[in-house]
Amino acid sequence: MLSIQVEHNIIYTIAEDKLTDEDYDRLIPLLQEKIDRFGSIRWYFEMKEFEGWSLSDMWRELKFYFMKIENL
Repeated sequence: MLSIQVEHNIIYTIAEDKLTDEDYDRLIPLLQEKIDRFGSIRWYFEMKEFEGWSLSDMWRELKFYFMKIENL
């Protein structure tokens, strides 16, 4: 599960248990929209009792990160 809070170009996320496709379906478009709007973002990512994510989800995150690294 992923909790998300947004203030302008600052994104606060808290990952608990295991991340799902639905979490990434919410997160990636939000990050992209904020980067498009502000040029760069500040992203706080906290893990609580985090159990991981699927391999396909990890790949999605890595692809996004390396495509947008200069904006994060």
